[in-house]
Amino acid sequence: MSIDRDLLLARLAEERRLVTHDQVVGALRLFAEPQAPRGAPTLGHILVEQGALTEAQRSDLVEEQGLEGERAFIEGYRIECPIAHGSMGSVYRARHEKSGEFVALKILADHAFCRSDSISRFLREARTACRLGHPSLVQGYEVGEKDGLYYYAMELVEGRNLAQVLREGPLSEEESLSIVRQVTSALDHAHRHGFVHRDVKPANILLTPEGQAKLADLGLVKKTQPGDVFSTQVGAIVGTPSYMSPEQARGEIVDIRSDLYSLGISFFHMVTGHPPFRDAAPVVIMSEHIQSELPRIRHSRSDLSREVRRLIRRLCEKDPCDRPESPAALLRDLDGLERWVRVGREQEVSSSTEESLGLLEGPGHVLTDSEIEFARRVLELGVVERGRFLECLDIQNREARIGEVRQLKQVLEENGGLDRESSEKIFRRTFQGCRNRTDERFGALAVRLGYITEDQLERALKIQDEKGSEEDRHSLGEVLVSLRMIRLTGKIEILAHQYRRERLQEDRRFGKIAVQAGVVTRMELKRAIQLQKSGDSDLQDRPLGEILCRNGTMTGREARAILWIQKRQSCTGESVPVLICKWNQNEADVRNTRASEPQAIPSVRSCTVYARAGHAY
Repeated sequence: MSIDRDLLLARLAEERRLVTHDQVVGALRLFAEPQAPRGAPTLGHILVEQGALTEAQRSDLVEEQGLEGERAFIEGYRIECPIAHGSMGSVYRARHEKSGEFVALKILADHAFCRSDSISRFLREARTACRLGHPSLVQGYEVGEKDGLYYYAMELVEGRNLAQVLREGPLSEEESLSIVRQVTSALDHAHRHGFVHRDVKPANILLTPEGQAKLADLGLVKKTQPGDVFSTQVGAIVGTPSYMSPEQARGEIVDIRSDLYSLGISFFHMVTGHPPFRDAAPVVIMSEHIQSELPRIRHSRSDLSREVRRLIRRLCEKDPCDRPESPAALLRDLDGLERWVRVGREQEVSSSTEESLGLLEGPGHVLTDSEIEFARRVLELGVVERGRFLECLDIQNREARIGEVRQLKQVLEENGGLDRESSEKIFRRTFQGCRNRTDERFGALAVRLGYITEDQLERALKIQDEKGSEEDRHSLGEVLVSLRMIRLTGKIEILAHQYRRERLQEDRRFGKIAVQAGVVTRMELKRAIQLQKSGDSDLQDRPLGEILCRNGTMTGREARAILWIQKRQSCTGESVPVLICKWNQNEADVRNTRASEPQAIPSVRSCTVYARAGHAY
């Protein structure tokens, strides 16, 4: 690495009076020591270690000196402005001095030099981009190294990436199909040359102002050998959790069908405005890809054609054998779909089966599990009087009926007299309490399933307490993985068992309330549970409410009502008869606002609709 770049950073730091000249000289002495190994910390890192700079100041200086510094190192290119910064490096808009053409210049970050895998990934991306020439792939031009600085020049795509576009909302069916077709064409070209991308996601799909889509970031691409369908080493997990295929999440060997799954999840994101699984913890998202059903698209986009919904579900099948066998096969399906969309279609009439599965929006807000935990904590501490708390729940329901869904925390702050400071404190305690209980269940289940011994669990808990404060400590699963007591795939399997057990507990409560409300009989409930446990049925391991709806025992409206009652009872402890009355009053209020649909107060059997909410549904 060139010393000139570090001197430039030191000069900028001195000019802004962030450090003194003596501090720079002292850092330079350490930096220039003969025993300093290649790949040692930069001068900026040494200044941070000595307390002369903060990490934030160092990052700002690196970004600021980037333009002036890179001009001195990338011979033949004139850098104009930064485009993007990431953990692996930065991308700049640059002009090739000889041809005058604008390019995107990607430069490997300083801290990655000491890692051979980072350099190999960087070079692999550059060489693959240069080799694969296709209109829907970002073309690579040149790869090089100067004074230990690795860079490569590639096609400059004017515009934004798909992830940035989707922040503004979902795309139309026609726009989504067009993008998916172009990306599929790029994957087909890569597949024909023996490559698997392994990181297909909206952030890696660049869109030109003319609407052309280009697949970028080939850093995780793998070359397959002739006759070898798979490419990834067993146990190696690469990719982005939100768009990762089940086999990729398990660290198994993958092929092109893994890319098609990631494209299907991206397709879901395009038409709904969000990915299907959105938990904050990556390992939870990976677990959901492995064992959770895809949420119903119709609930988010009622105008989407049935054929497109079916195609997305097929792309997102858990078993690779149930997906299209190749991008070429998917292109054939897309050709027929696009022709059908261009000709124009009649408005779809919802089938009674789909309607019973909760594709319309119902009155009231079904409390989430995190809201329930927060509510319990608020009531335990007595910071909000119970009567006032129930009024806030009613306010939240009224707002939900007109489409303004707010979290319970916000409603209590505005209408329940709960000050923001106390609210944040309770929220943090709630999060910590949930995490502690989750760790307790995780540890007990890991021992019961034979992944670890009691002694290993005790040791891991001790290290967990030593590693950080209550606010920032790692989860028990992360500690066990870091200690190599279990593998990441083992952690995911334990979580899957844990969530399945919790869901079965929720199902039992759901069935009990449904019987108590007179919606189903005990015999009907028993038959549904048998279907759930059956090894031959398509309904096995499905949520109980979904089984009751699919076999015609319960309507989607009734299931939504039972779910609302179940979550509300978990929060407040109100009796089922009282909650039935409240739900029916909510329904009456909604129907009375429709002058064209005057109806009497209905029973639970004519409530609005079933929709997924919380862990169980």
